[in-house]
Amino acid sequence: MTVDQPSGGDQPPNDAHGSSVTVDSGPSRSVTRNIGALMSSQVVTWTLSVLLIWLVPRYLGPEALGSLQLGNSIWAIAVVFATFGTSTLLTVEIARHRTTFGSLLSNSLRLRLTIFAATVPVVAGFLIIGPYDTATIEVAAIIGIGGLFTLYVTAAESSLYGLQEMGLTSIIRVITKVYVVLATVAVLLAGGRLIPVAIVSASATVLTAAMFARLVRKRTSHLDAVSSLAGRALIVASAPFLAAEATRVIYQQIDTVVMSLLVDRDALGFYAVADSIFGSLLFVPVIVTTAMFPAVANLHERSPADVPPLLRRSFNTLLLVSVPIGLGTILVAPSLIDIVLTPEFAPAASVLAVYGVVVILSSQTILFGRFALATGRAKFWSMLMIGATILTIPLDIVLVPWTDRQFDNGAIGGALAYVVTEGLLIVIGALTIGSGMFTRETFARIGRCTVSGALMLAAAWPFREEFFAIPGAIGVITYAVAILVLRTLSEEESNTVKQGIARARKRRR
Repeated sequence: MTVDQPSGGDQPPNDAHGSSVTVDSGPSRSVTRNIGALMSSQVVTWTLSVLLIWLVPRYLGPEALGSLQLGNSIWAIAVVFATFGTSTLLTVEIARHRTTFGSLLSNSLRLRLTIFAATVPVVAGFLIIGPYDTATIEVAAIIGIGGLFTLYVTAAESSLYGLQEMGLTSIIRVITKVYVVLATVAVLLAGGRLIPVAIVSASATVLTAAMFARLVRKRTSHLDAVSSLAGRALIVASAPFLAAEATRVIYQQIDTVVMSLLVDRDALGFYAVADSIFGSLLFVPVIVTTAMFPAVANLHERSPADVPPLLRRSFNTLLLVSVPIGLGTILVAPSLIDIVLTPEFAPAASVLAVYGVVVILSSQTILFGRFALATGRAKFWSMLMIGATILTIPLDIVLVPWTDRQFDNGAIGGALAYVVTEGLLIVIGALTIGSGMFTRETFARIGRCTVSGALMLAAAWPFREEFFAIPGAIGVITYAVAILVLRTLSEEESNTVKQGIARARKRRR
């Protein structure tokens, strides 16, 4: 993810075939191109992820799925500490100084491996001391092997983002996802269960690392300037980003770890299913903010006054898209879980419905977080995320047992904790990171999207127990009509839609 033009006298990188890559002259073209590349791959990977969400729980069941979720969460926390904030640093620094690509990547890998070696005994001790059975510990050990290779994957991907190489990295992600799906299906049909599925996950990371290594080798021979960020200097420079990245991951994963100490593995399985679907629903804000991040970082350095209008437009667009996704999730949750999964996963529907609210809130907190990092306010956002993470623990301790008693489903408590913390984050983010962005136009957009969402719920609610496509279609159509009637789209958005329709018609002809 990164700048639109090379800084200084840096030369454009070469593509996979050795030909020169042209760097776009303006942020909007670069962002649009990267969004297109990421969106294309996301459609494919999202489709494959949905297939896994349907397949894996059916074969593993809630308890085994809970063990898999716990292993992933524990190692996600360990790996983010090992990366030490260098992922964001790599993107930003390589965006500014492209020729340091190889040197800075190597320096970050040495730091990552050193820290990872120190985290392994800590994770092992936690698993041994905790109330976990042998199968859960074995699964966590296998996932940990994959975590080792993840250190290289994320470093290489972040570095390539710095070169604006999002198209190629997206292709690798698609290939990996295809492998995971095919290998998982083969393993399950052959009678394999928890351990073999975990092995497939770890081997996929090894495959991804090999593909990224090939891509990196083609770049390092052309971009060979020595980076001054090494050793202690690298630690100092990446420390602010560590706080931002670590708090984000811990914030996302701590619910699973705390819940594993309060409820049984079945509840973790319900939570894992809803959380997986929820993660896939955030693809729009993740893609938009990932593609925008390098351009925003570059724009902030060149013309800081242009950043707030860009944030305002991004907020309006994400609000327009996230409202129907979030409310649609609430509408289709019961039918979707009932049709897609087995009856033993029925409690996951309530968890997913709560996550529908979180989708709307998280879309904006992701935006504020990325803008904070890109504009030099990483420390502030990190402190905010630390506060949210700390607040999550007592919320889980209170809400998980309470929902377990009231609804016989402690997983609802984990989702409710997200509603509280995300709500606080969006309020504080809007008042600080987005200070000055709330113009009359923005408030008008919020009001129109709210009215359109209310009409969407009113029209589709009577059909929420029907096949999920029925309430979903009714809701989306109602929302679209309301958006048009209320003239919610800006002139720029209207032109974009018209251009898209025109291109589609031209291709059809």
